[in-house]
Amino acid sequence: MLMCPRGKPGSTRAWKLFRRATKVGCSNCRFYRHQCEGKCRAMVLANGGKIANGKLIGRDPYCFGGLMTKERSSIEAIDAP
Repeated sequence: MLMCPRGKPGSTRAWKLFRRATKVGCSNCRFYRHQCEGKCRAMVLANGGKIANGKLIGRDPYCFGGLMTKERSSIEAIDAP
């Protein structure tokens, strides 16, 4: 459950911190905003990650960026509607 230091569970401030956390490591990935929306905040937090100084720190175990080759991503981009 999301907690603010002085807030109640589910407080507006806690949700804003969660929603606005910057996805560290996604912006320099070639798939970000093309084939992917970046790390899933919930998956990062569920796997030991954290939000510190407004940044989402941790790994999304379902990130496929490392599995894709440049050639394969180009082919899929052409086939995409």
